[in-house]
Amino acid sequence: MVPNDDAAMHAWALIAIEFVIARWCASVLHEGAHILSAAVLGFPREALTLSNLRSALFSREVAVKGLPSRAAAVVRHSGWLASFALAVVAGVMGGEHGAAWRLAVYVTSLEAASSDLLGIGAGPGEEAWRFRCGNFGILLLDPEYRAQALSILRTMVRVTMMRGAQSGGVVHYAPLADKKGAKGAAGVVGIRSRVVNGKRTDLSKLVAEKVGRDAKAALEPFCPTARKHGSLEGPLFFAGHTRFATTSKATMDGTHPHQWTPPAIFPIWSKVPGQQWQCAPRSVEVFICHNGDLDSFEVGGRDFALDAVMDWIERATHVPRPSSVDSAGVAGLIDLLRTKGSWFHSMRFGYLFGPKRTTLSYSIPEESSFQALAEAAEDVFRRAIPQDSTIVGVPLSGGRHDNLRATLVEGLCDKLSTCHCNALLAAAPDASPIELNELEANLPPERGAPRPPNAPP
Repeated sequence: MVPNDDAAMHAWALIAIEFVIARWCASVLHEGAHILSAAVLGFPREALTLSNLRSALFSREVAVKGLPSRAAAVVRHSGWLASFALAVVAGVMGGEHGAAWRLAVYVTSLEAASSDLLGIGAGPGEEAWRFRCGNFGILLLDPEYRAQALSILRTMVRVTMMRGAQSGGVVHYAPLADKKGAKGAAGVVGIRSRVVNGKRTDLSKLVAEKVGRDAKAALEPFCPTARKHGSLEGPLFFAGHTRFATTSKATMDGTHPHQWTPPAIFPIWSKVPGQQWQCAPRSVEVFICHNGDLDSFEVGGRDFALDAVMDWIERATHVPRPSSVDSAGVAGLIDLLRTKGSWFHSMRFGYLFGPKRTTLSYSIPEESSFQALAEAAEDVFRRAIPQDSTIVGVPLSGGRHDNLRATLVEGLCDKLSTCHCNALLAAAPDASPIELNELEANLPPERGAPRPPNAPP
């Protein structure tokens, strides 16, 4: 009986290995179709890059930027067409053998249809140049499945391990208490769980166990029975990533999800139609999981290399880089670009991206200086709110938006002209300063320069 069991296990192991190899080959063919079609259409320099070659082999993702809309459509559809053609060939050949190959080809073709044909998982404006497969995530709302969260998570990690199983991580969220101990009063805080796989360990098991331990430790102050029952409070959200290190070592600091700036409490403004503006302290932080490479970033119409961008992020956030991998830089850039509801982040954004820069090596004010600017702006905003005619909840029209912007711009200019932080708005020596008439372009015709008819609000 034992020899038969051994033979069965051996057979299943061979099938599993065959499936993994077939899946990799089908994915490389899919991404290769994108690259080849772009090159044939006359864009070899954009398509035949070392980054795309590496991504096609290991990340199941290629990026061909700068394509006209028609060419981008051809390149996008070439991927799923190639995968479907391969699936048809595999189905016609049939036979008793090669079942693992056929399954891998079918899975790849369905995945290709979801990403390239249906556009599932593509961000706004991204589908025209990026062709890839994504990470994994769970949004679990039904309390009946709460106890199965870690089991579902482990299954998803096991599937994504086919694209790399050297390390992996997941982020989920727990309620954050305010100073008085009120649960969730300051929003939620991210709980990041990351592991590096060993030679003889199962990454999916390691990740699920680490998430379970971290969740219990985070929720125990709010739910004393969490440790006893081993449950998580819902609704539950998980976002994760498994990694095969293509350009660096498989280390903990290089493992996703990435975060540059630690969480901090900021006053965040929000407004629901039909209600007043509200400001409440909220925990602000960014986690990212992604595929692809960050080689450069454009500021002021000019591309800057990754090393310069990473140094610039360090000075702009006043936080040392948490890792040398490019993905950490993506998290840092989102820290600078994500400003909604926060005057601190908005004032910093204006300083960094307002003037046209010829270099990133310029002086950046301290965090306390941006805080002073934010307090000045917030004071103006608080006084301008009663003049906002949208408090009743009717949709925001162009005229009403212009009136609010006019009040804010005019009040902020007056405030800063007498504020000690006015000097902070002086543009760096290498930058083109922002003139007052550029600010007046945001005002309605009777108070400033006329707005173009199609200008955004």
